[in-house]
Amino acid sequence: VRVETGELADRYRQIHLARNEAYKQFIVGPDIAIITVHLTRARVCDVNDHVTHYGKTGEKWTEVGPL
Repeated sequence: VRVETGELADRYRQIHLARNEAYKQFIVGPDIAIITVHLTRARVCDVNDHVTHYGKTGEKWTEVGPL
């Protein structure tokens, strides 16, 4: 997890604001940070409670078995 600053934070903030105009109060302000999270594993559950596990190697995500 990292708090972004400078041009990168501004770029992410503008993208987020463009997609969520109704929530500007949560995106723009002096005490609102832009935080990025770098994932290496993830579990995704669908509406039928089917869980799929993913792992990241380099820039590629692939389906993997559970831990």
